Amino acid sequence: MDDVFPPNGYKQIKSKVSGITVYQATEDEGEHQEVVAFSCPQCGATSAFCSDNGGLTCTHCRYYEAPKEAVYSGKGSEEFEFTLATVQRASQGWGVDRKELVCSHCGGHSILPPESLSHTCPFCHSNKVVQQKAPQDVLRPRFLVPIKIHPNQIKAKVQEWMGNNWLLPKDLHRLAHQTEFVPVYIPYWTFDAQAKARWKAEVGKRVNVGKTTTTVWKWKSGWVEHYFDDHLENGSRHLDPHLLAKIQQFNLEELVPYDPSFLAGVSAQAYEVQLDDAWKLARQHMREEIKRRCRDQIHESKIRNFHMGLDFSEESWRYILLPFLIGSYTYNGKSYQVLINAQNRRLAGNRPADWNRLGKFALLSVIPAAFLLLGSLLFPEIKDELSIGSFLAFAGAAIFSIVSFISAKKLENP
Repeated sequence: MDDVFPPNGYKQIKSKVSGITVYQATEDEGEHQEVVAFSCPQCGATSAFCSDNGGLTCTHCRYYEAPKEAVYSGKGSEEFEFTLATVQRASQGWGVDRKELVCSHCGGHSILPPESLSHTCPFCHSNKVVQQKAPQDVLRPRFLVPIKIHPNQIKAKVQEWMGNNWLLPKDLHRLAHQTEFVPVYIPYWTFDAQAKARWKAEVGKRVNVGKTTTTVWKWKSGWVEHYFDDHLENGSRHLDPHLLAKIQQFNLEELVPYDPSFLAGVSAQAYEVQLDDAWKLARQHMREEIKRRCRDQIHESKIRNFHMGLDFSEESWRYILLPFLIGSYTYNGKSYQVLINAQNRRLAGNRPADWNRLGKFALLSVIPAAFLLLGSLLFPEIKDELSIGSFLAFAGAAIFSIVSFISAKKLENP
């Protein structure tokens, strides 16, 4: 019997409980890859990732280095169980020297290439930023969807979007030409889980008893089973979740293994939502979906005392990067954000409404009703017809104003 303690391959680590000594397997320590740089073999200047074909292009002499043959891992990309060992074995750091841009206005953190001269926050367009060396002790993404769309390819789409509504200010199209879109990889967690739920509830059915109608309640039960495959949870706290929900339909079959070359000349963001917090959010969203599926099995409209027991199994996770183009602009002192899915060109964003124009049109819409009302006073012989016309005109003006007001609010908060 081996009396050596601790055994080989273990080391003592700090314990959070007084009087308890804790040992950890040394082979589970995080794997740190060396930091690499991307320089032109011809002139020594910096090379940047090209979204058109995935190669590296020198920013100085335009020397082109062809991309490696793409190896898509897709939805079959490796996943991890929820154990301490898998987290500790996950690689750490970006694998390429980066600097971090910290915004003093919104608190956003973005990871930039070391040669970047940008001093503007991509999330709120503020210039109040501080640069520092990016930490290398965070989990490294294992997979990503490469950027496919270049900012120059979406200018026409953005110009059309920023001028296609009469409620927008006339000079907004000017900002469409001036707004710069930054390619950014945004952190995401993906989760798989097998969910099984058993439910029961009292359902009410209307029945006739003599000359009266009453509700008869009966217990009903059922079973729901559903597998969640690659449920996405955003790892950033500085992008509008309502905007993200409109454009985060990604084809994860195009996932490729992470390589630092994808970040050459491109910004990225480290995750702000930790794995545990992201999993809590994912379970909450999964629970809501399972509850909806349970309720769909109940065809009666009256329900009370609904109960659901839910179990999760086969849980696994991945940390990936997804491609976006982020643009932000300021109008009348207020910041607005525009997001574009850099895989499929989907667009969502905030736009300022022209409330002065809305007020003028609302006022003009009331004028016909006012004339009809005046006419009913001046021409008693057709008073009834004019009064009805005035009422309908006022009703139409009110509906127009309400619908326009709702539409204007949706422009600013879609």
